[in-house]
Amino acid sequence: MKHTIANGFIAGLCSLLIAMSAGSTHASEREIVIGTLSDVDSSHPTFQLVQEAYRRIGVSTRLLSLPYERSEYEANRGRIVDAELARTSEAETLFPNLVKIDVPLQPVTVTVFTSNPNLVVNSYRDLQNLRIDTVRGMQVVVSRLGDLPFTEVATIEQTFKRLESGRSDVAVLPGDVASTVLERMDIRGIYKLSPNLEELLLYHWLHQQHADLAEPLANALREVIQERDAQQRLSKSNKP
Repeated sequence: MKHTIANGFIAGLCSLLIAMSAGSTHASEREIVIGTLSDVDSSHPTFQLVQEAYRRIGVSTRLLSLPYERSEYEANRGRIVDAELARTSEAETLFPNLVKIDVPLQPVTVTVFTSNPNLVVNSYRDLQNLRIDTVRGMQVVVSRLGDLPFTEVATIEQTFKRLESGRSDVAVLPGDVASTVLERMDIRGIYKLSPNLEELLLYHWLHQQHADLAEPLANALREVIQERDAQQRLSKSNKP
């Protein structure tokens, strides 16, 4: 009888340990799918910052590049996308299911690109009477353009092709990403105008079903950004 009880106890304990181990493995495998616009890949500095912050709280990440409007829609829906890589504060009212990680990632410029090197644009009103393109889903640009007519296209690459073919006069785009895309495409005769129309801060956004990650993620992200900034200051100070 004692052997039977002991054997039963050991078997039960083993089952409990196996279940705990399986639960622990499952927890460690938590993955967040992060949506972003089609022209951004996993080598982008913003994704690398966010990815490192998630890693520090024990969560893996996967970047899913989608048309910009689709990315924000899926992030707000929370089925195939769990988070949005980087959006401005306007997302707070546009996408009620997203939780803002209140740590600024980096500034983003709103920049005009054109095939006319002599064009002068200092404000949105200077775009009047021009054929304007922007990327579908850039709600900030849409709100700033107001009653000015414009065309929304799916990707930054398409806006440059339209400029090259003469189907538009200007493209209003996120400056850093667009510059990278333009360099990759190696198109001649497209110019980035200065000054930028404006500069905005970007934030990471998480679907509310993952709200339990918001506070630890914010702390980790703040730490990662502080380390990055310290490294950049050190690099500058070491330059001759």
